[in-house]
Amino acid sequence: AENEECTERESEIRALGANVIGTDRIRRNDEFIRIGGSSLAAVRLINLINNEYAVEMTISDFYQNSTVAKLAEYIDAQLADEEIGSL
Repeated sequence: AENEECTERESEIRALGANVIGTDRIRRNDEFIRIGGSSLAAVRLINLINNEYAVEMTISDFYQNSTVAKLAEYIDAQLADEEIGSL
């Protein structure tokens, strides 16, 4: 997992996820639930993401984007929309 090419955002999400489920073996395309993430852990991770990036991810959003790569894309899209909306 350490050799895997990740964006900065993916690395940040991977660190948050690792903290929540207690493992550092998260690859960018691992499904959160399949690597040991419970629904309670998902809620904790969503709260961390929402606080860290000032986005409003829902549980539904999370499960539709439940890999590190997809979560990073979702956050980047939300932040881009926010910037466009503030122009």
